[in-house]
Amino acid sequence: MTLSTDIYIKNKIDRGEVWQFVNQSLGIPPTVKHNVTESGIDNLPAQGFMAWVMVHAPASGEPERPTAATCDEYCETPCDQQHDPPHWVRVNLDSTYGCNKKTGLSCTDIHKLVMRALRPWLHAKGNSFIWRNEFEGTLHADTDETALEAFR
Repeated sequence: MTLSTDIYIKNKIDRGEVWQFVNQSLGIPPTVKHNVTESGIDNLPAQGFMAWVMVHAPASGEPERPTAATCDEYCETPCDQQHDPPHWVRVNLDSTYGCNKKTGLSCTDIHKLVMRALRPWLHAKGNSFIWRNEFEGTLHADTDETALEAFR
């Protein structure tokens, strides 16, 4: 079982730059095995790192702007699905439950480490993010330190 956290970057930014930064913040070397596709850059799984990193951006080069049309035949009226918020890049972190044997960090500690590194880096670029963990489904601003601390 794994913990999955989505980080939605609000303003335009190069997905490759984000991928490199997130990997660096996790101590993942630039030589990591990965796939580059039209819609994203994904580290290959099972390489022994703290988290599986996946960075996606719409193939259109335009920001993702979910609308009512995003709903499909499985949505109820009113729709209660957790559609992605508007964003340019989505980072997905996936970590196994429990402690990382190399670092002693829990999966939530690992995800918080990335978000705490990403926040000042993006703010220095005039950018920001919102995030959601798979348990509660609530979106949080990158500046919401209370939500980040409560994330366990």
